[in-house]
Amino acid sequence: MTDIKTILWYFYIYACLGWMTEVCYAAATKGKIVNRGFLNGPVCPIYGVGMVVVIACLTPLQGNVPLFFAGAVLLTTVIEGAAGLALEKLFHQRWWDYSNVPFNIGGYICPKFSVAWGLACILALDVFHPPVRRFAAALPDPLSIALLAALSAVFAADLIATVRTLVRLNRRLGEIDEVAGRLREVSDRMTETLSETTFAAMDRGAELEQRRMQLADSAERLAVLLRADALEHADELRARADEHAEQLQMLRETLAGTLEQERLDLMLRQQEKMNELIERQNELIEHTRHSVERLLRSFSDARSTAHEKAMQALRRKP
Repeated sequence: MTDIKTILWYFYIYACLGWMTEVCYAAATKGKIVNRGFLNGPVCPIYGVGMVVVIACLTPLQGNVPLFFAGAVLLTTVIEGAAGLALEKLFHQRWWDYSNVPFNIGGYICPKFSVAWGLACILALDVFHPPVRRFAAALPDPLSIALLAALSAVFAADLIATVRTLVRLNRRLGEIDEVAGRLREVSDRMTETLSETTFAAMDRGAELEQRRMQLADSAERLAVLLRADALEHADELRARADEHAEQLQMLRETLAGTLEQERLDLMLRQQEKMNELIERQNELIEHTRHSVERLLRSFSDARSTAHEKAMQALRRKP
């Protein structure tokens, strides 16, 4: 199998058949039809690569079923593991994860699916490959070249678009994490400022004490959210911040003309900064979720190895 046209036909056909297999498997196990491809089009390149390698290396062993099966298991397992590792290193994402499957290796491969790939290879070469081989051989060269050129152009465009989306996703996830960290810093400064405020104007009596207690309570609830995870409670955070700003303004009015007013003005500026960061965080989550919605639906178990909290925030966004 040295003809490049034949290799390309095998790649595209089996990549498409692999995509159909993934869609059917997802429909059977999760009860819904989704595009399970890494790319936007109806192809799973790893299936195309896997079958081309198996056909090239194991066709001479097809008459020896045990040996062919063992070779298919080995080759497809190596390809799956290498693809999973490469995708994680390149994009800091795990698009499949077998960590919960017994005897997995690094979450990239596991005996359960390795055996399934071996059986699938036997089925593919016995049932599907004869007509696929005849189809690739029967096409006239001019037509074959034209069709392959068109398919390759679409495939390349899809691949470039997907890579750009993943690069943008990692950048946005990093920005979301950065904003969450800055929110915690602002919260810490607000808490410190509050603890340093003496509220010495005790002639205000019970009204001052009540306002001080309300402010301390709202600050503590806000700080709890931020310490737990600013991303996990993104929706609740804005409401808590608005409540805290209201308490700050009320206390400032109570302390008008006192030494504490200047410190409260500082806290109000810090609160404004917090509100800006909360708005920025929500915008980033919303825009990022919209741009990768198809991938999140397709790979419900995907996770980010660099920005997992931000990835989970995307999943929680309705």
